[in-house]
Amino acid sequence: MSVSQSQKDKSPIHVLKEKDAVLMGIHLNNKHQIELLKTIRNFSTLSNAAQGHLYSANEMYHSSQQLDYETIVVTLNQLVSYQLISQAFAFKYDQSKHKLSVVSFFISHPVEEKKETLEKVFEEMMFYSYCSIREWFYNSSNLQEEEIYSILLAQFSNSNQNQPDGIKNIFSPLREIELVPKEVNYKEEIISYTHDELIKLLVENKLGIEIAGYGVLLLKEPDVVTYFETTYNFISDKVIPAYKSDLSLKRQLDKIDYEENVYNITESFPIKTGRFCIQKAKAIKDYKSFEEGELIEYPGSLAIESILGIEGLVETRYKSLWREDCNKKKRDFKKKILSSTINWVNLISFITQEESMKFHPEIWSDLVRDRDLIYSKWQLPYTTIHIFVGRDFNICRLIVKGLVGVETSQLWKAQSFINLLEENKAHYRPILRDSEFSMDYMNLLKRVYIPFLPWYYRILFFFSFMTLQDTHIDRAKKKLLGLQSIYRRNNVKNLQDLLKKIEEEKVEKLSQFKSNTIEKSLMDILDKFYFDEGQIPTFKEVLEYFPDFSEREFLQAINQKHFKVVTLHLKKTKEEVKVILYPQNSQWTEKKKRLKTRLNEILEEQTKQLELVAEPEKIPIETTKKLIEYLEKSAIHAEIAPRKRSLTDPYIRLKRHISKIEPKEEGSE
Repeated sequence: MSVSQSQKDKSPIHVLKEKDAVLMGIHLNNKHQIELLKTIRNFSTLSNAAQGHLYSANEMYHSSQQLDYETIVVTLNQLVSYQLISQAFAFKYDQSKHKLSVVSFFISHPVEEKKETLEKVFEEMMFYSYCSIREWFYNSSNLQEEEIYSILLAQFSNSNQNQPDGIKNIFSPLREIELVPKEVNYKEEIISYTHDELIKLLVENKLGIEIAGYGVLLLKEPDVVTYFETTYNFISDKVIPAYKSDLSLKRQLDKIDYEENVYNITESFPIKTGRFCIQKAKAIKDYKSFEEGELIEYPGSLAIESILGIEGLVETRYKSLWREDCNKKKRDFKKKILSSTINWVNLISFITQEESMKFHPEIWSDLVRDRDLIYSKWQLPYTTIHIFVGRDFNICRLIVKGLVGVETSQLWKAQSFINLLEENKAHYRPILRDSEFSMDYMNLLKRVYIPFLPWYYRILFFFSFMTLQDTHIDRAKKKLLGLQSIYRRNNVKNLQDLLKKIEEEKVEKLSQFKSNTIEKSLMDILDKFYFDEGQIPTFKEVLEYFPDFSEREFLQAINQKHFKVVTLHLKKTKEEVKVILYPQNSQWTEKKKRLKTRLNEILEEQTKQLELVAEPEKIPIETTKKLIEYLEKSAIHAEIAPRKRSLTDPYIRLKRHISKIEPKEEGSE
């Protein structure tokens, strides 16, 4: 690797040359120092750096004299203090043990300084580290869903820990280097530089994505979707419930849920996307930052940062998988009608208009324009038929032979195929000149067009005069084409009606979903107001949590789900306050008991500070009292309301019996 002047300037390796050290008054009188410096300089070459063979104290490289380890460490510290050598850290991969480890190397100015420089040796060592990490990663097994989930759960449960044990796909050079025992002095900036450069190399070479506060998330392309979707499930299962008690955040997350479901309902062919999960992750991160300042670590931060980090990767992968799926569907479709079978039924595809709408528009368009296929349309009284066949002449021969014997009820298939041949005369011209095929084709024409001729023409049709036959065929063809024009107009209207029906179903489904969304969210909001915060939820306050709904839509939806909007008349302000109660359904009686108990608790808390409260602040007290009164009155009315008699009630049965016999008595008189 070449080193530019800018790279040289920013290099953290600052080592004196021997002549500069002498000028500064540094003299090596110790033979161990002289010998060790010479050895380190000899090892400081580009070829050694590229192979990870630089000087290492652990491997006890030395020259002629045997030195014990303790002496080596002492001498190395002396040379570092003189700035004649520098300690650097590299990663080495042992393939036999599948182990990635940190190695402490010592480097100095190379002996051949004209050809090689210290900066080049250091940068080559960095590239060797990158190659080691890459090889280790490529030889690692793919992550399993259970493993990913447990990794995220470990961080969620113990967020103050820099990284939970066992995370193998999030790589931090800094963390790994810090774990290595260091007996020789080193510079912190060398470790920081090594960390930053290795992360840069890993990201630039698309081995992973940098995750703020953690390192690099190493992901193989096939693992991207698995990691993303498992992380999304984890966020839904653990992270969102942990923070959704905040109504402001809940409102944002519910809005994203709503948009996601609208997308899935309104799109005829929704393509898988990660954007809604990304939006949720951003909302949670913004919420945590707003709540506690700029955070790196919090419960679930690993999941959130991972999702945000691989946003681009997962969208690219989803598009790639969608494209692969489209291509597979096209291949499967073509495989059937292009197969080497003698069964003509499998060599031609008839697809109704309704069935054609199940194909993605892009797939359909590609099939219609496919060079291996011939496409045509035929009109039936009730629908348009789309026809696909292969271009091979042998396919045409088999289909014609098969259609000659088709049942009368299926004769439209023969009509549509003849029309296809007529539309593609240029392609089929060679086979139409073939005598054997011409005979089969003429037999097919007779089967198709005879029903459209008067009986006396049908007799003449069997004479061998070609001119006479052509005349009859042209006459029958005009009749058939006339019918096609009528059917086409009808089918255009049928298609419009079908599209309208589909849109109406979408609108209905969307309306139902809106209603269900409001019900679910509103129940949570009411619980939060009444039971968590001890407040009375007014209609206006609750409506603010549904910014995508108009007041009319909101009111319509809550009425459908039987929520009760109660108007309370306040004497002090002479105002009306609208309050929302829980749905008046089978759970209402039990819910009302709990609510009355809770409202009395709220009132008791409010009245404790009654004397200290200013007059305007007494409004909530009156609101609470009025709501309790309303609940008590509604309970009394429910008790005294007349019981609805069932059809088996004896009084009803007696009344019916009397009404039946009264007319008979009048008649007898």
